Amino acid sequence: MKAPQFSALERGAVALVTTAFLALSGSAEPVGFVAGVEGHVETLRAGQLSWQAAQIDQDIEIGDTVRTGLDSAIKVVLVDDTTLSLGEDTELVIDSFVVGADATREPSILRQLKGQIRTRVGEAFGGTTRVEMHTPTAVMGVKGTAFTSRVGREKGEAVTLGCNWEGGVFMQLIGMRGSKSDIPQDFCRQAFVDRIEAVIPVPSNFRPVKQPAPQSMKGTVQAMLFGSGDSPGVADWLVEPPPVAAGPGANPISIPPGLEPVIEGPVDAAQIDPSSIPPPPFIFEGPPIEVPLEPFVFEGPSLDAPSQP
Repeated sequence: MKAPQFSALERGAVALVTTAFLALSGSAEPVGFVAGVEGHVETLRAGQLSWQAAQIDQDIEIGDTVRTGLDSAIKVVLVDDTTLSLGEDTELVIDSFVVGADATREPSILRQLKGQIRTRVGEAFGGTTRVEMHTPTAVMGVKGTAFTSRVGREKGEAVTLGCNWEGGVFMQLIGMRGSKSDIPQDFCRQAFVDRIEAVIPVPSNFRPVKQPAPQSMKGTVQAMLFGSGDSPGVADWLVEPPPVAAGPGANPISIPPGLEPVIEGPVDAAQIDPSSIPPPPFIFEGPPIEVPLEPFVFEGPSLDAPSQP
């Protein structure tokens, strides 16, 4: 697949919007890490000239650029539990990232140059982080959501496809705030350089981003604390417990002959007919008791022994 090419005007429009954020983000503190890699994936540090192969658990910093080759994918987890899944032939720049309480008010800026990215916004700072995805043709604003952005070309024009899977997503043309258009859940919009088109269903040629398998120890801990977007973690289980092998809605299980089902809690116990459970045998638990022996006394009708001849 040939990588889409963008004009200097199209790339420059994105650069002008995000240059200020780069100037304010001189810190090299990590804002995320690489949780999964598949195929050929590289990263470029801000101010560096040489690309390096992406490594599991590698820190991601403000100003870093991540790119994938053909048939490749990478999963990045940011410190607010936002997950970025980059599909093949994709390039992304972390322009700015807001941490702490300000993350729910001030947007973090991600710049997508090409390819396809699935994003799930995190809530690790006491609320939903605000994220803006800047592409060569549009700005996608999101809060508390899961969405996919795809950058390519259609009939010679640069175009961004934005699809909303959950929550609130809007699109607007770069530098044109009056062009803001919402994307309803489970629908998409396309943004060209000069226009945003009407809401459309998910295109027939849409393919979900390939998800690399989790390979990171950091990712394992992150998933346990916050959940990993697509995989349930402790926080998710507090809302919706994982499937169990007993009780209503349980997974079907086969019980070997001779084994009885185990009562695991009040919900399970309520489903069992008490009359079907045999009483347990009486077991005396305590110090031994000495019972004195009494002489045997026969109580009954008298018996006349037959006389002997």
